[in-house]
Parts: sequence; C-alpha cells; structure tokens
Amino acid sequence: MALRSFRAAFVTAGLAAIILAAGPAWAQDALPPEGPPPEGAPPSGEAPLEPEDLVLATLALDIASSDYYALAAWARSLGLDESGTAQELRARLYKHFGVSAPPSAAASSKTITIESADRTEYLSARDDGESTVRFEGRVSISVKDDDRGETLTIRADTIVVNRDANLLSARGDIVFERRKASGSDYFIGEALELDMDDWSGAFLDGESKRAAGEESGDALFFRADDIVKRGSDVLVFKDGVVSSCDDESPHYSIRASRIWILGGNEWAMLNATLSVGELPLLYLPFFYYPGEEIAFNPVFGYEERFGRYVQTTTYLVGRKEVKEQEISLLKIAEGGSGYERRIDGVFLRTTREPAKSKTTDFVKVIVDLYSNLGGFAAVQAQLASPGPFSSTTAFAGIGLSRSVFGAADGYTPFVSAGDYASVWNGVDLLGTELPFRFGWELASSLSAGPVKLSFSLPFYSDAYYNVDFRDRSEQMNWLQFLDQDDDETTVSKLSSFTDSLSLSASLPSASLPSWLSTASLTKLNTSLAWNSVVKPTPSDSTEAKLFAVDPTREFFAPYEWTVLDSSASLSGSLFKYPRKAGKAVPTASGPTAAASATDARGDEGGEGDERVPDAVDRALAALPSLEAPWATSAALEKAEKAEKAEKAAAPGFSAPALASPETYADRTPLSASMSWSLSPTFAWKRRFLTTAWTEPELVDWSALYETRTSRAAGSVNLVGAAYDGLLALTLGLSASSQAQDRPSISSDAAYASESLKTTWAKQDAQYRNDKLSAQLKLTSSPFQDLWLWSPTSFGYSLSSTLYEYAFKEMDATAPTDASKAVYETVTADWTDETVSAHALSLDLGLQPWGYKQVLSLQADLPPRLGGYTGRLSLKAPWATLTVGSEYSMPSEDEEYVWSPLSSSLTLGEAPWPKLTGSYVWDIEDEKPTALSLQVAWNGFTASASAKEAVAYRLSYGAGWSSVGDPSFMVNSMSMAYKTSWKPPAAWRRRIQWTMDVNAAAQQSFLRFTDSYLNFVYGLTFKVHELLDLSLSSTSRNASLWRYFPAAFEIPEEIALDPVNPLTDLLASFNFFDGTGEARRASLFKLKALELTATHHLHDWDLALKLTASPVLENLEYVFKTDFSVTLSWNSVSQIKSSYSKKGDTVSWD
Repeated sequence: MALRSFRAAFVTAGLAAIILAAGPAWAQDALPPEGPPPEGAPPSGEAPLEPEDLVLATLALDIASSDYYALAAWARSLGLDESGTAQELRARLYKHFGVSAPPSAAASSKTITIESADRTEYLSARDDGESTVRFEGRVSISVKDDDRGETLTIRADTIVVNRDANLLSARGDIVFERRKASGSDYFIGEALELDMDDWSGAFLDGESKRAAGEESGDALFFRADDIVKRGSDVLVFKDGVVSSCDDESPHYSIRASRIWILGGNEWAMLNATLSVGELPLLYLPFFYYPGEEIAFNPVFGYEERFGRYVQTTTYLVGRKEVKEQEISLLKIAEGGSGYERRIDGVFLRTTREPAKSKTTDFVKVIVDLYSNLGGFAAVQAQLASPGPFSSTTAFAGIGLSRSVFGAADGYTPFVSAGDYASVWNGVDLLGTELPFRFGWELASSLSAGPVKLSFSLPFYSDAYYNVDFRDRSEQMNWLQFLDQDDDETTVSKLSSFTDSLSLSASLPSASLPSWLSTASLTKLNTSLAWNSVVKPTPSDSTEAKLFAVDPTREFFAPYEWTVLDSSASLSGSLFKYPRKAGKAVPTASGPTAAASATDARGDEGGEGDERVPDAVDRALAALPSLEAPWATSAALEKAEKAEKAEKAAAPGFSAPALASPETYADRTPLSASMSWSLSPTFAWKRRFLTTAWTEPELVDWSALYETRTSRAAGSVNLVGAAYDGLLALTLGLSASSQAQDRPSISSDAAYASESLKTTWAKQDAQYRNDKLSAQLKLTSSPFQDLWLWSPTSFGYSLSSTLYEYAFKEMDATAPTDASKAVYETVTADWTDETVSAHALSLDLGLQPWGYKQVLSLQADLPPRLGGYTGRLSLKAPWATLTVGSEYSMPSEDEEYVWSPLSSSLTLGEAPWPKLTGSYVWDIEDEKPTALSLQVAWNGFTASASAKEAVAYRLSYGAGWSSVGDPSFMVNSMSMAYKTSWKPPAAWRRRIQWTMDVNAAAQQSFLRFTDSYLNFVYGLTFKVHELLDLSLSSTSRNASLWRYFPAAFEIPEEIALDPVNPLTDLLASFNFFDGTGEARRASLFKLKALELTATHHLHDWDLALKLTASPVLENLEYVFKTDFSVTLSWNSVSQIKSSYSKKGDTVSWD
C-alpha cells in the first residue's frame, strides 16, 4: 500500500506539471475564468490594439463596473470633486476622459425580498452621498436570480446594505445559502462582505459546505480563516481545509495554504497535504485539476498485452456521454453538462449559454497509441438525418500493429523468432498486400415516397480487428490508471459479417382499383455473407511461433451470396355487402335515404354519386324483408310483466339481478364479403467453395452450388353473416406451389461428393409440392342479445385437402437427379387422409349475476375417428369448478373408450383462506388415479396428494423393495410457513430490526425415509449510521418420520422410539453442552450459518462476513468456515483493503 501511495503521488504530481505547462500560469491569487473579449477588442485574426488604444477601449467599462469607493478614490487621484453619489462620480469621470457610458444593461433579473427583521433603520450621510439600510434581529434576505436559475438566502443577526455602493455587510451567526438545480452551497460564519452586483466578497472565520458535483448525494466541507468570493463562480480559501467528513475533527482532510475553486469543476491547491486523521500521507507543492475536459478526451491506461496506452477521441460534432466522476474529491467545483461548450486551446470550456436540445448525432476522430501493440486512427459518425438519408452510421479506421508474444514476465513484442525486432502485421486483401489492418462500417436508409432503400456495408481485414482496436473507452479512470489493473475485455472475436442491400415499396391505396387494396414489394434484397477462415499453420517451428500470435492468421472469405431474395404481397376485396353508405339523393317522390348507395368502385364511392343497382342489389331487393327473430310481441309482453313485478316488489328489499335487462342492438340483416391474397417469393443463392480457400490469394469466387427457390401462396375467402352473428359462414380456399433446383454444382469431388449430391437432390425433391385445400366454418350465436344466454353458441367446421402433388421417393437408378424423383397425386376423398378436421361444437352458456357458466361439447365426425369431448366450467364469487372428459376411438376398428375425467375446484379468495383441489377418475377402470388438495392463507400452505403408485417396504439389511401391484394411495404431504416480522423503530427511530422465518416440511408415504424439515431463520439488526448486523441460519431435519414412527411399518430390528419435536429443536441449539452430545443427537443439523456485520465509521465502513457449513471428512462432520474483513473508504470506493480466509487459503487485497 505504501509503494502504491508514493507511486500515485509521483504520477499525480507529474500529470499536474504537464497540465500546468499547457494551461495558464497561476499567480498567488486566482484569476476568474477566461471570458469573451471586452468591447472594443479587435476581432480574431486582426492586429492587437496598442496599449493606449486598449486602455481607451476598456475605460468606459472600468468606470461603469467600479464601486463607490473605487470611483471616489479615482476622482481624488485626478483632482476631481469626490462628493456626490456613485452615478454623479461616474458622470464626472466620463466627462474627464471624454468617453461615453457603455450601453445600459438589460433589466435586472434579480428579485430581492426582505423575509424577516426585528428592526429596520434607514441612514443617509449628506457628506458622501451614501444611503444605508440597517436590519437587526433575526434578519433573513433572499435574492432570486432568474438568469442563473439560483436563489441566495442570507440569515444573520445584523445586515447593513449600502444602497449607493450596492454593498452588503453581515455580522453574527451568518448562514449564507445558494440554491440551484444541482444542489445547494452553504457558508456558516461570523462576518461577510459582499458586492451585490456580482456577489463577490469576503467570508471571515467560518466554513462552507457544497454538493460534490451534479446529481451527487456527497457533500464537501470547507473551513478557512478567510474565504474570498470573486464573481459567481470563483472562491479562494486561505489556510483552508476540505473534507467530505462533517465531523469537528475530520477523519480525513486536505489542508492547503491556498485553495482556488474556479467553477466548471476546475480547482487548484497550493502546499496541499492529504491527511487521515492527524497523520499526513501525501504532500503536493501544487496541484491543478482541469475541470473542463480536454478537447481530445485522453484516456491513459495499461493492459497486459497492449502495454501502456493513450486513447484520444475528438468530437467534431456532438459531445461524449457525461459520466459521473468516481472520486468525490475531484468534484469540488460544479460541472456544466447543462451548458454549451466551446474549444479554448486544448480545453472544452463551459459557457453560460444553456445547452441546445439533446441530440445523439456525433462525428468523432479517434487516435490511439499502444506501447506494445502499435497505433490506431479512425473516424466514426452517427447522424439521424443527413440529407435525404436517415439513421446513418459510419466508421472507418486503420491500425498499424505488431505481434505481441507471451513471456514469463508478461508480454513483449520482441522475441528470438522475430530476431528481437518488431514483427509488423500486414494484410492480404484478396491477393493485395497492405501494410496495415483496416475496418469500415456504413449503414443507412433512404425513403422516397413509397420506396425505402436500406443498406449495411461492413468489412474487416481480420477476425481480431475489433478485439485489438475497438475495445476502448472515452472516460478517464484515474484510480484504475494509478493501480495499473488489467482492463476487462468486452469485445469478442468476429467470426462473420454480412453486407446487405434491401429495397421495399408499396403502391398508394388511392391509385389502386377497387378489387385491389394492397400491392407491395415486401423485400428485394441482395447480400454477401463473409466467414473467417484460418490459414494453415506453418510446419517450421519459428514460423509457427510467429503465426500463433499473428492477428491476420484468420482472414475473411465470401461464404454465400444471396443474389436475389424477393417477396411481394397482393390482396384485395372482390365483393362486399352492404357497401359504404353514400349521400342521400332526392327524387321526384321526395328525399330518399340512399344508405347503401356507392359508386361503381364500392368502398371508394364518391360523395354525391348515385350508383346504378347491380344484379346483387336487385336479387336482394326481391327477397322478403328480414326481421330479427326476437322482434315479437311475446318479448314485449315479457318486458311489461317484468316491469310490473318489479313495481310490486316489497319495499326495502332488493334482490341481486339475475341478469341485466335485454337490449336489442340494431344489427345488419345480411353482410357478406369475398377477399383474396397472393404472396409470391423467389430466392437465388450462390454458396462458395469457402473451405477450399486456405489463403487470401486462393479466393477465386468459385461456387460449391447454386440454389433457386420459388414459392407462391394464395387464398380466397368468403365471409357472410346474418344479423352480425346470428349465423356466420366462413369459406376459404388456399393454394400453394413451391419448387427448388440447383442449376450448378461444383465438379470437384473433394467438396461435392456423391453422398452430398444425393442429399442435396433429395432436399430439392422433397421441397417440390403443390397443394389446394378448403376450409368451411359455420357458427351461430342465437341469443347474443339475451344477456343471460349470450354465451351460448353453435359451430361446425370442415377442413380438407382437395389436391396435393407431393414427393414420394427418389428414383433408385438416379439418386442424384431430383428431376427423376417419384411423386404421388392426392385428390379429395372422404377419408381421414385428406379430411384434416370435421367437427360439430356446442357451447351452452349462461351468465347469472355476471358469472359465466358454460357446458362445451364437441363431436368429431366421420371420416375422422369418432370422438366426443365435454367440459363444464362453473364460476361463482368464491368458487370455480371445471370438469372434463373425452369419449373417443383410439384407432380405426377399435371400441370407443373414455379418457380420465379431470376436475379442479377452487374455493376462497385472498386475503381469506383459499382451497384448491384436483381429481382424476379413470372411467374405464372405475378408479381414481390422482388427487391433490392445497390450502393457503397468510403465509401458511399445506398440501396432500394421492396417486396410483407401487408401494414400497423397508426390509432390514435389504433396503427398500416394491410390494404388490399399483394402487391408489396417499403419496405425500407437505406444509410450509413463511413470515417476516418488523416491529416499529425504537430509540428515536434509530434502531430497526427484522425477523424472517421460512419453514418447509414434506413427508413421503411411499418411502417414509424420503422426508425433510427445513428451517431458515434470519435476523437483521440496524442502528442508524452505526451498525448493520445480519444473521441467517439454515437447518435441516432429513428424518422427519422419526417424530411419528408408529404411522409407518418399520422392521422390528430398527424400531425406534418417537422423538419429541420441541425437545429435538431445543437440543439443536444447545451450545452450552460441553460434550456436544445434545446437538449430535438432535435430528436437526445445521447446514449453513452466515453472519455479516458492517460498522459505519463515518467516512469508512468496516465489513465482516463469516460463513460456516459442515463438511464430511474421514466419516466425521467438521465445520469449514470462510472469513473476510474489508475496510473501505466511502469517499473513494476504490480505496479499500480486505483480508479473507477460505479454508486454508489466506489472501490480502
């Protein structure tokens, strides 16, 4: 630890020197951050003003920004009258120097409010023209600055405000608070002097507290003899102490003769000493932290293979993602992620202009250097909408790398196999030698009306390109750099990638005829897939050693070219009734509601156009008028009787309604539509002879084979309904045709053997298929408007293959010729080979009081194997019951058999006790086969199960053996209880504790030794900001049956007396028995014990963890313990030390 601390000190001091050399020089007092050039300064690139001109150009601003006392002294030095107000003094100086006052500033955004004061006194001195206001006794003044988005509050015993000089003085028990969006700053002291124009001034004999950066819960405390505030951002502490520990004597601190806080998370210290308690650990004569980021975002680090490295990222467009600083001491000043930033030298300075809307667009330049590996340069971009394109990502990079070899003491680029010289990696790009490795990525999409084009074009020189160059960071982790830990690799080797180009398009529906609703080119793709190929290992041992670490030992070769992959979709409506309503057209006999009138295009009818009735309209008009079956006088009479009965009901009594009143919807008497769809696809692929190319120069783009695959699928559907569901019909025809061939296959028998050709031919032949099928479905919901009976419905379905041309077998004389395969033709017949479904169904339903009760029946009709299925589902507020079974024919020419009757029942509802059960009855054998019951309530569950099983008997010396035939018997029982108890907090709500109990028991009645009782106990005890203590234990009783042995048939030779459960449990916790006999005799055995304790030491945490578990050694159980102690610093979480002992292994970290 000491060596590491000194190393950190030297590295930090060195970095500070480097940064200071590039940054501005520092005087003893801090200078405010660099701002915009003063008025009158020459534009960038022009010759600077002469000193005399510069003075004149800034003189007016100097006069305007001086306070009353400075103006009076200035006038006195010039021999001018020093009496009068500040404005009179300024006017006198303007006239003396012959300059004009600068333009007036905009209206002040500051609002000053006197919140409280016991006494107020107004004073005016005629001699110097000053007027003051004096507030005494519990004074509180607040100032709201809308421009800066902050509020200042000053509380003190006495506050004096000089209204002319705009000065504020406070004395006695001062609390100065500055509230802003990122947190609050405080000053507590005895005296302060402030300039109310910019809130600069001096704080005397006090301390300051401020948040450690944005969105941080940490706070830093500053103590100093004098605190000087310059402007809104600059603070200077003389003989200051900074710490995140608020104790009177901080557990750690940094003491410095001078501390500058400059805003924007920029700060510096002079003669700084880091101390833990009173013990000094590190001295720095000067330290400067550039809170503003360096423009090229350098990241220093070390990785065992790469060596020491620096990675730089310069954003030309956009900005890097903001990351919270891990070391709280490096967050002394405020960050500025909410403001615009500009490049100033090598730094990105935060301006006072609010940041514009967030964007994910960026363009960045990457330059990395590695001491072992080499160098890397790249450009990467991500743009949401560059010109006509959208979602564009681009990357292009080259790397100059050398081979790195593993050695006994790490990695080195110099070995004897390479003559102790760098072995640089070259790339063979399809026969062209390149001295560098490269990679690029380009992806985007382009939309032009209904046409969309997208592409993705990656390419990499080798499989290890991303591992070597893309595993990088843009965030500097100083602690990791000082500790020199190895970085964790997060990028894996690349084994394949694909270049692709995709096109899709669709025609606007407005331009389509009435029978065509959609017409689209779903995809028109072409792609080229690349796979990594490993070069052959050289036979020479020296060359083999170089080859083993050469990242270019794997190259990318084309694997498969999808020349064309296309699909289209067409669909439309041939007929629809009723058509879309048109506009009413008046006639000679009066206005007629042309509700069904549309133009000749059907749904796209124009407003005001009268359509000439077609044959369908005339046929429908000739039918007698259709009326709803429920539109009868009987229904009206029933409604009247119900109303009279309701009026005659006894007053004060209201029984729950069995059903809601019937409401009859205005349904369409007849509706029908016919739709169609067509989906053709075609693919042409070329598989390359990739396995034959062992070197890049051997890639000749020759093919192993080509495949052409085509498929067309279509359907026509007729849907009709009477009264929106009273009767519904669906009739569909679907057809498909598909084929595949291989127009070319390699003649090289080494890669296209006869067995492979046979396999490919069979695959092509099996894919060939033509099929035509039909589906018919009839449904009816006769009581859809009768609320009580609305779940009732009827259904009929039939599905059949009308025609199929399918593969049967290959021709034995030509197994490699798919065109000679044998096919068979199947046509519709009334057999189960072509009829895939034929069924009649009935759902007989009621829903009294809103609970649906349904009896579902289904019958499988010939030519399908006969079968009848029934299921009853009943529901009530606190109960659910389902019962179901099937009576079917297992196979042709066999008798009908019953499947087991399955039922389930649920009673109760949370938070009350809930009982669930299931029962299975074998109807054929007239016996039960399964039964389960479970009750659950408030953390307690108990269950029992029974099933048909074989009984077992325990014999002395022989063990368990099966007895007799399977029979229905109780299988097992189990119980469990889980609860957590958390009493109210005690001792001013500082002490809390929680007790958790989880117990589970199970007893088997087939083999009674299969039983257990697990008991898990947990206790958590917390004392606020002092101690967190957690204890958990797991015990297991693997012989639960010993508590009731009389319930089982036990051999006389091993007969045992019953054990008292309570006595046994207490014996397991008898740690006061010196011999340990009580615990050894107990059936409860401790399986695991874990104790964790964390002692909060203000800025430090001391954590202890102890785990113990029994381990069988030499036929005897012994406890093995693991123990660890960790001391960590909360302010810098990476600084910690730990000791651990696992078995016989001891480690310090």
